[in-house]
Parts: sequence; structure tokens; C-alpha cells
Amino acid sequence: MLLAGQLSAAAVVGTDLQPRSVEATLFPGDSVVIQKTVTTPALPPVVDICLLQDETGSFFDDIGNLKTAAPGIYDDVTAASPDAQFAVAGFRDYPVNPYGNAGDWVYRLLSSMNAAKANWLAGVAALGAGGGNDTPEAQYDAIVAAAGPGSFTDPTLGLQANCGWRDPSTGAQRVLLVSTDAPFHMPPAPHVNDPATTSAALNAQGIIVIGLKAPGAGGELDALAGATGGSVQALSSDGSNIAAAILAGLAAVEVDVMMESTCAWPITTTFAPSSVTVVSGGVANFTEAISVAANAPGGTYTCRDVARINGDLLKDDAGLVISEVKTIKVPEGFLTGGGQIIEGSGKSAAKISFAGNVGFLADFSLVGQYQINFHNVKGTALDGGKFHSTAITSLQFDVVCGPDAYPPPANANRGVFTATGRFNGEDGWTVEVRAADFGEPGKDNDSIRIILTNPGGTFVYDSNKDLGGDFPDNDNKPGCATDDSIRHLLDAGNLQIHSGLKN
Repeated sequence: MLLAGQLSAAAVVGTDLQPRSVEATLFPGDSVVIQKTVTTPALPPVVDICLLQDETGSFFDDIGNLKTAAPGIYDDVTAASPDAQFAVAGFRDYPVNPYGNAGDWVYRLLSSMNAAKANWLAGVAALGAGGGNDTPEAQYDAIVAAAGPGSFTDPTLGLQANCGWRDPSTGAQRVLLVSTDAPFHMPPAPHVNDPATTSAALNAQGIIVIGLKAPGAGGELDALAGATGGSVQALSSDGSNIAAAILAGLAAVEVDVMMESTCAWPITTTFAPSSVTVVSGGVANFTEAISVAANAPGGTYTCRDVARINGDLLKDDAGLVISEVKTIKVPEGFLTGGGQIIEGSGKSAAKISFAGNVGFLADFSLVGQYQINFHNVKGTALDGGKFHSTAITSLQFDVVCGPDAYPPPANANRGVFTATGRFNGEDGWTVEVRAADFGEPGKDNDSIRIILTNPGGTFVYDSNKDLGGDFPDNDNKPGCATDDSIRHLLDAGNLQIHSGLKN
């Protein structure tokens, strides 16, 4: 495997997926591992926010501050989460002495879930402070009513709908903001719900509780937030920090991050882990394995990876889907040409000539023939010998040191193949050829290594070695001094690697 391209590092403000591009050259059956990071948005990308506000008398100043802050809250949330929707509801207590005053209510919906700013502002404007009688309030029953899934019949107001949550298929994260400064009433009647039934109702509807806890509140909000994966934000005594508390609570919501790929056979991708949960604005880390099928045809394959946040595609600040472009090159093609390498000088120089062509057919089978002739190799059994291939048994193309193959253009510059055949008419001989196409002209640019093995498995010739023994051959491509497979620059001839399949 050769990683041919450098992973890009371009970034955008806010959300991001890195790397944005991956280029790799992989052999059939090979794979590469890439580390990926997903920077999530500051808020969940699709969120339903229902404010359940304490409307008892002690909240008169808090509600006033909320009404002042409401436009800015809407603007800040939708800037970070453009698909956000809002609802407003209020609670007091049962209009039964000693719990509440006549005319009090357990739960009332003032503005159902909606994307319009006007609806949010109208719901907040309709909030009012009064009543409540004793200190604890009917928060548990109000929370269950807001969660749904059905409707709640308030003893004073009659039938009241839940917050109007969007269908789960939209991927909207449901968040219930509960603002109070009082402990919660427990059963018996008229109060119905307790911590266990309330947590169960919230989790059944996939609702996270963010507690906006003013001085005087007990630990109930902490328990519900913990049970639903939410958080608790402290409110000042007059609620003047309510906008900051709401935004901080939303920013602390956890999101689920998953990777997804369009790659298809012969390219496959897998991600580990399959999903990651992080706090909004956090970074999720994945390891991606990119694999090429063992019987993959050669060529260049392009596909994309995307990330999903709570099922919604990750987008940039302009609302465009962020993706990583993947370019996988599977070396392919065929090798043609021939030439000579000369060992020694003058009349005594040994000359080894070679020629042929090998390649892949459309069904990925191998085809071709190759011939090697040994001239003036005196004093050895090779002198005057000829090797003729009878079968090409393996072939791989790759990219190595040195220039690209040109012409013709190809996605590899070296071909390595083995062949079985006859030497001077004797069967059972094997040759390994490592041929590099370093452009034009072939002489003094292209290089080759030839290794010949007899039927007994003994190496009888290696062009990386002088016929008289080992020595470091100086005919090596500049920049390839440490690559022992790139030996003898051609003294004559030309080698060419072609993209495509043999006809």
C-alpha cells in the first residue's frame, strides 16, 4: 500500500470534518487507515425547545427579565441551530387549598412548537406571575403534561396539549427548559407523578431536561437532568441571567455523531467506533479503514464521506453539506517494451536484452509473454541462453521513487511481475522482473531488475549483482539510491506502463 496524497487540512468556522480529501493508491486486497475528526455545531442542528416556566408570584421579576431577553434568545439559538423550533408553557399548582389558589393551573400551553419568532415572543409575553399558595409546586405533573405524548386535562383550564414536539423522524432533539425557584410536590392526590414516573415519561419521549434553577429550588431538577442527559444552570434571584443560562444549557446538550460513506464496491469503508457521543461543539474522533476488494478492477474510484449529527447531515455556516472527497487509485494497466542492460565495457561486456508485454484483461486475468536473451556472458551457463515465458503468474503496479510514467500517462510507474517458462528449451524456470517507466527517453531513464531462478529454486542471475559477485551497481535512478529494486538504467530501449486493460 502506498498513500499517494497528503490529507488536506482546510477548515471552516464552527462545524468541520477533517480530512476534507483523501487520496490513496491501493493494490487489490489492500487497505489504509485514516483518522477522522468531526467538529460538531455549538447547538444540536435540529432542536425542539419548550420553555416550561414557573408562573407563581415569586417569579414576577424573572418573567420580566425573560420578556426583555426573549428576542435575543431566539436570535442566538437560531444562528447556531437554524432549524430550531420553540414552544412556551407555564405551571403553578392545583387550585386546591393548601397547594394553590383559586384560578391557578397545573399546566398551560401558551405557544405550541413553531419556528416563527413571533410565536415564541407571543408565548413569552403571555406568561404572568401570581398565586401558588404554598412553596412547593406541581412541577412533576406539569413536566409530564409537557412531555406528552397525549394531552392533559388541567382541573382549572381543561384539555391542554403537550409542547407540540416534532415527529422523531425529523431528528429533532427535544429539550425541556424547566425554570423554577421551588421544590416539587409529591403524591398523594391531587398530585400524581413522582421522580420515577416523571423520568420515565421524559425518557420515553426522548426529552432532555435543562434545569434553570433559581434560589429556593430543591434537588429535583438535578435528578431529572441527570436522568435524561441534561444539565442544570443557576439563575440569579431576579432571573437577569436567564438568556445566558438557557444558551449555556443548550450548549451542554450531548449529540450523537455518525460517519457515512457513499463508497461502493470495490471500495469499502468501515468506521470505528460506529458512533460517538459528545457535547455540542465538541470533537468526535473516528478511525476509518478503506479497503479494496481482492478482485478489484484497476482504475480510479471517487466517493464521499459525510457526518451526521443526531441523524442530520453536518453542514457549514452557509448551510451546505460538509463532505470528504475520497480518491482511491487501484494500480492497473499493462507493461510493454524492451531494451538492453550492459555489464562491463568493451568487447568483453555482457549484454542482456529483454522484450515483451504483460497486463490485465477485463476479467482481471493475466496475459502476456516475455523473452530474455543473454549475450557474451562467457564462462557461465547463461552465455547464449534464452528465456521464453509460458505463463505470467503475478503482476502488480505501484508508484515508486523517480518521475511519473510518461508518455503514456498512467497511475503507476513500476510494474513487478513473475513468469514461468523455458530456458534453452528446459521447462520449470522462473523470472521476476521489476520494470520502472521513468518517462522518455527510455535509455538512461527507465530501469529494470531481472532475477532468474532455475527449476531447483537456485538464483542463477540477478541484474543487481555483477556476474562475478555482489557489488553496488552505480546505475541507479537519482533519488532512488536506497531502493534496491530499481537497478540498471536501460543502456538501450524503452519501457512503458499504460493505464487501462489489455485488449
